[in-house]
Amino acid sequence: MSRNRNQINSGYKRDMLAELIKKDLQDGKYSLGDVIESERRLSESYGVSRVTVRAAINILEAQGLLSRHPRLGAVVTSIPDANQHSKRKLGEKHVGEIAFLRLGANPWTSDISLGFSQYCSECNQISRIVDFGGSHQRLLEYLDKLPQGTAGVILVAYDNIEYKNALQKLADTGVEIVLLERTIEGSGLSSVSVDNFTGGYLATKHLFEQFGRGVFHIGKRLGSSSLQKRMEGWKSALTQQGFGDTEELLFEIDVRDEVLATDFDLQIEAGYEAAKKILTDEHRQKGGWSIFAAKDLIASGIYKAAQELSLEVGREVAVVGFGDSPMTKHLTPPMSSVYRVRSELGYAAAKLAKKLIAERSHTAVHEVMPVKLMIRESSLGE
Repeated sequence: MSRNRNQINSGYKRDMLAELIKKDLQDGKYSLGDVIESERRLSESYGVSRVTVRAAINILEAQGLLSRHPRLGAVVTSIPDANQHSKRKLGEKHVGEIAFLRLGANPWTSDISLGFSQYCSECNQISRIVDFGGSHQRLLEYLDKLPQGTAGVILVAYDNIEYKNALQKLADTGVEIVLLERTIEGSGLSSVSVDNFTGGYLATKHLFEQFGRGVFHIGKRLGSSSLQKRMEGWKSALTQQGFGDTEELLFEIDVRDEVLATDFDLQIEAGYEAAKKILTDEHRQKGGWSIFAAKDLIASGIYKAAQELSLEVGREVAVVGFGDSPMTKHLTPPMSSVYRVRSELGYAAAKLAKKLIAERSHTAVHEVMPVKLMIRESSLGE
């Protein structure tokens, strides 16, 4: 009897989870081509086993709503008929399709996708999310052969000749382009980004005020505009504290942006290698080291180096990252980081794209969204 009851409970949870995911599809949490949350995250969110999650996905796959892809996950292939029309504002019209092109699915791009889908749902805007699984080549090929009817695209672009040529060619056809989190100098393209300069400034100011010593920076002088702004904020904070020469405190990452963006292991390794150079007696100041890293994963590499050298993060090694990704709270000790908006970024980008398409003013617009420093044990010295 107990076994039968367990089977019934398991089947009930499976069916309920399938319905909850289906409702997410109906409510616009995911769009066509989007990758749903991983089995692990679904398991944690709904308090069920991963076996139950797989069984629920099997149901939705059989219904033609999802399709499994190796190393990518379950991709949305259809939206249920009972979709979000009731949520849309009556009387609003779409302006052609707006596409969000993302290199891959991760917590940051998934949250941006959510904001993007939310705005498009609210205003009855036809939209598409296209995932390229980390392949720049596939994304560039898509830009070259954009589906007919696409009026605007939103993407994270890179400051190299391939992206510049592809975007210029696309802009010449009249398609509106909104860049996420960065700008490309001289391109004349609009953008939505967070206040990277202020983020770098706040992180550095906090570390200096906490420990009264120079703050090392692991980043890129000639990286993307976002990384450059973070470095400029770091330099400005140190200059205000009387540091005339910051060169000896800068440790640059010698990896191309487009490679660094899609290789998370490389980000950790880059932080690790830079930290090994910083964490020496030569660079020790007032009992330790303070380091601001341009990305959270780079900062996590500092943890790895400190552990190997038997140094304690939070006391001897103070660390602040950028992005406030979910992993920051689960490190030991939890990592201080600059919080940047995620879903709001996607929402604002979709809104701007629609406005540009409707107005056709041909004037670049640059929107900057606020950041906030989240202070945790990694930078408190306690």
